[in-house]
Amino acid sequence: MSPKKVVERFYELDLAKDEDAISHFHKNCQLYWNSSQGFTVLDYDGINSMLVGIRKSFLSFKYRLSHLLEDGKTVTARYTIYVTPIENPDEEQPLAH
Repeated sequence: MSPKKVVERFYELDLAKDEDAISHFHKNCQLYWNSSQGFTVLDYDGINSMLVGIRKSFLSFKYRLSHLLEDGKTVTARYTIYVTPIENPDEEQPLAH
């Protein structure tokens, strides 16, 4: 499977519903995350904790890709994350780009 296809399959997940999403991460991975609370580096356990929090907070958590580019073994994605919060189950909202 090409690196682009691996990334594409991950972005097709609904992280609020997929209890096995952590299986898409290598045990030695690191996630570099910029958010409204600043820069964070998460290891495998930190990513797993974040996924548990997503499942507790949202009914859906989906990526909508606008660009997915591959150059050799490097894949670049541009997307918007849409969520349905537990507090408002009738409204899907954009969360991040």
